[in-house]
Amino acid sequence: QNRVVERYNKTIVEKARNMLYKSKLPPTLCPKAINTVNYLINLDPKNANNGKTSMELCYKRK
Repeated sequence: QNRVVERYNKTIVEKARNMLYKSKLPPTLCPKAINTVNYLINLDPKNANNGKTSMELCYKRK
């Protein structure tokens, strides 16, 4: 279980660093970038529905 959490955290940090690099922002904004990445991941409906989209849940097909 700990490996799963560590991998999730690593993914968030990698995405935040990439976001900062692509936008040419300073690394001092890393905490805000991490919060933003986490917020965006939480907005993804697939995360809340076990990998299924709303259409898949509603119509029980892809």
